[in-house]
Amino acid sequence: MQVTKDKVVVLYHPRYLVKNAAMSDFDYAALQKINPQIPSLEEVIDKFPNTEIIVDLKSLPKEDLIDNIIKLVDKKNAWDRLIFYSTNNEHLDYLKQKKPEAITFENRKITRERLLKMRNEDICCCTNKNSQYAGFELSREMIVEESFALGKSNNKISFKLWNQDAIQCFNNKLKNPVRIFLFGINDKKSYEEARKLGAYAVFTDTPKALIESLR
Repeated sequence: MQVTKDKVVVLYHPRYLVKNAAMSDFDYAALQKINPQIPSLEEVIDKFPNTEIIVDLKSLPKEDLIDNIIKLVDKKNAWDRLIFYSTNNEHLDYLKQKKPEAITFENRKITRERLLKMRNEDICCCTNKNSQYAGFELSREMIVEESFALGKSNNKISFKLWNQDAIQCFNNKLKNPVRIFLFGINDKKSYEEARKLGAYAVFTDTPKALIESLR
């Protein structure tokens, strides 16, 4: 979710709209000429009045994006069906400060710490009792840094972070089951694994290819 130059909130994921030009460099009318398929958040809210909508907060500064989202969602009275996510914790912190009733995913840093503790130490920790939503990649490449007296060494390792123990860790500490979203589900094998784990929903970079693989 990003905001245009004239403060229209739109659904767009990449950093740039065209080469070296961000969404905030264009007003909404110009955007529609470049790519009329990019919808505004208002259009989506109106088109799907009975649907939960996951709002992935992207653009910075946070105030510019979130202040305009708050104005729109207040006008539409849609706080009960929008769930907010961001890889940038400052988005969610600012949103909760301005609108405590907003529904948000658990802080990604907390989710990552819990998953790594479970994987490496078999310890369930860090539960955020105020969130009923959590999301992370089924597998994630991470940098492991080792420190020596004369320097450091880095290795990139692909971690498989979720298993039944991790799922149980989320759910045991809360009164109601957590809705767990798994990201990066791009093939049949990972989809079947997410389904076996009991994920509430999955995110894919290639929806058409994933659907075809499941037929």
